[in-house]
Amino acid sequence: MITARSIVSQLHETLARLRGLSPQQHTILEVAAAHSLAFTFFPDWLNSLGKLTDDISIRLVAMNVEDAVHALRDGQCDLMQVYYDSYATLQLDPTLFPSIHLLDTSMIPVCKPDAEGKPLYSLQDNSDEAIPFLSYTSGAFLGRTVRLLLKHHPIRLRLKTVYETAMAEGLKGMALQGHGIAWMPKLCVERELAEKRLVVCDGEEWQTPLEVRLYRCTLVNKPVVDVLWKQLVSSESSVTISD
Repeated sequence: MITARSIVSQLHETLARLRGLSPQQHTILEVAAAHSLAFTFFPDWLNSLGKLTDDISIRLVAMNVEDAVHALRDGQCDLMQVYYDSYATLQLDPTLFPSIHLLDTSMIPVCKPDAEGKPLYSLQDNSDEAIPFLSYTSGAFLGRTVRLLLKHHPIRLRLKTVYETAMAEGLKGMALQGHGIAWMPKLCVERELAEKRLVVCDGEEWQTPLEVRLYRCTLVNKPVVDVLWKQLVSSESSVTISD
């Protein structure tokens, strides 16, 4: 939960402002976001808020989901924007860490197309050949989502990991070079799919729903967070971005 160091730091900051030692024209809102969201979704979402953030300075830190959760629990950030999947692999007490739904998307398997525009690799063929797999590292949130999706399917025995990283953008780069199949949040590859530089591999049975959610910690007392959160909750439908 909130660490003593974080509480002391917040106290010192408050005292400094009261004494006029740390004057600020704008309140700083600390946001932790998953790497792929920081580079793709977050700018559009922030823009969709319009005047809600006019008097707030945003400090965004991109990190993996696990580190973002720790940052939120330790009071090192005010808000957290991360993925949430149907397998509930992100375990947070909703009383202490309420969330707002921002986006519905999905995890989809993609790869480079061949000369005819068809996937270079298929999950449907019945051969025994290994399928080159671009994998998330074991601790990555999206990696757990993929493992749970494939947990009871024999195809997992044919997936041969040829590259792994914690970052979705790293897997996308390798997929664009034709090195294998990668499961990606659809919102991260929309441009590449539209430009036919990547294609979806096979059918919907290989896909799983995925959400983007915004979290806060109710143990942190910060007026600007309270005000912004109330506004976001009251206008949730108007700030939700469609995939």
